[in-house]
Amino acid sequence: MDTQFPRYYVFEQPRPDAPLIHAGSVHAPDPEMALLNARDVFARRPYRTTMWVVPAAAIFSRTKAQLEAVPPASNREQQPATPQTYQIFVKKNHKGVCTHAGEIQAPGPQQALALARRSLPNALLWWVIPDHEIVKAPPEEAPLLYESATDKIFRHESHYPVRTLMLEVKRKKSTRLTQSG
Repeated sequence: MDTQFPRYYVFEQPRPDAPLIHAGSVHAPDPEMALLNARDVFARRPYRTTMWVVPAAAIFSRTKAQLEAVPPASNREQQPATPQTYQIFVKKNHKGVCTHAGEIQAPGPQQALALARRSLPNALLWWVIPDHEIVKAPPEEAPLLYESATDKIFRHESHYPVRTLMLEVKRKKSTRLTQSG
């Protein structure tokens, strides 16, 4: 039995003129809690314009190596007849992160992947995400979600002298042991 909550991929946008990028993942019981967890984990200090969370199972992902080894099969009869909107994320080099590259209308994820590959052939990795699976933080709520609390006092780690106190306790304890022995 799995004891983990479902995993959600987190995408963040640091500035309005920057693309969304993959920030990491969080575990949560539902998408709304995933969005709150993502805010707490990935936007504690830096300001963000918006964040998206997506269930990991909803992301259709293929690498360039996977596609070269096994070309995608055509499953037209299994795909919905009406086109859907898919968000496309790509990774262009080994050191980079997955970056939002746009959206595509397609009847299914494999067709969306094929269209994304044609328009972005130099990528190493493609993620195709159905738009209806994404929970987006509204941009108008960004100040409430991501701005720093102005009344919260920041304290440097030296303000909490735990290590110094523990060393002092240890020193006193060893002094007492040597004096009693």
